[in-house]
Amino acid sequence: PREYLMSHLILPIQRIPRYRLLLEQLMKYTPKDRPKHKILAEAVTKLMDVANHVNESKRRFENMANMVRIQNRIKGKFDSLIQPDRRLISEGMLQQKSLFSFWRWPSKSTILSFLRYASLGDEKPSL
Repeated sequence: PREYLMSHLILPIQRIPRYRLLLEQLMKYTPKDRPKHKILAEAVTKLMDVANHVNESKRRFENMANMVRIQNRIKGKFDSLIQPDRRLISEGMLQQKSLFSFWRWPSKSTILSFLRYASLGDEKPSL
């Protein structure tokens, strides 16, 4: 049931590349001196813009879902990681070197200080 719904919800998104291919084929067989050729070229460009927007929106959604997943795994009181202007840059195991043993698990404060996120703008990532 849920998979069935999801497979139908993705159909309009999957059509965008098909429409682009169709328009490119029409453009290929339309003489360049015809007014329709220019219209087809503009339509292809707009479809490419739409496809890029859809892909970027999907990436942002997946990134936010990963941040929610990470936040749900962290216990204790802290400010929410989820903010509209934040994105996850990297994820991995964090180990802290200790003088008393070669490796030990880091504290919560160390983990939180190493969670890396940045603004969606042109700012440099902060650690």
